[in-house]
This record gives sequence, structure tokens and C-alpha cells, in this order.
Amino acid sequence: AAEAAFRLTPREPDIPPHVHARLARHAVGPCHGGGWALRVDRAVLSLSGSRVEDLLPLLAQVRCPTLILRGADSTVIGPTQLAAMRSALPSAEHETVPGGHHFLLAHPELIGTRIAQFLK
Repeated sequence: AAEAAFRLTPREPDIPPHVHARLARHAVGPCHGGGWALRVDRAVLSLSGSRVEDLLPLLAQVRCPTLILRGADSTVIGPTQLAAMRSALPSAEHETVPGGHHFLLAHPELIGTRIAQFLK
């Protein structure tokens, strides 16, 4: 039941069912005293500095070759945030790929191939 109820936020409709099921199995674990819960550090959700704008000063310090990938349908990284990232890392390669925020889960072969090309 916990696996069946598992959802990513934001939703990513292109994730294959077998990938979603495997992620759910690893994301849900037993609680002390019975029941089930997500295996997530909820403190991460309350951190300040989790928006792209908060990370821009750090991005400007990156000196190694960088690849920025953004899901075409992402509701998390929009055109404004992408433009700011490109400005902070002008020498970075950037590409818009199919999918939303969780594009890596939806298109693992495509993204893996693209990352491997970049690393070569």
C-alpha cells in the first residue's frame, strides 16, 4: 500500500512504472513501533538557500567544465532560473532535455548517454 501511494513532487508522468516501483520500494521503510514512512530527511525541506537564486553565488565560483541539463517541462527550473544559471556559468554547456524536474528518472538512457558524452 505504501508503494502504491508513493508519489514524486512534482509529478513526472513519463517515469516508467518499473522505475517508479523500484524507487518507491527504496523510498519507503518501516517505522519503529510499526507502520511505514518515507526515508527522507525532512530537515532538507526546511533549509534556507534551496532555491536556484540562492545558489548563484556558489555557481559563479565553479571553475571546472560544467553541464547544465533542464527538463523541458520542469516546473522547478523555469526560463528565468535557467537564464540566471547560464549567466553565473557562462562557459557551461547547457541543454534542455525531454521531461520535467525528474527527467533523469523518466529518461535514464538518454540522460546517461548525454552525461557520458560530456565526461568524454
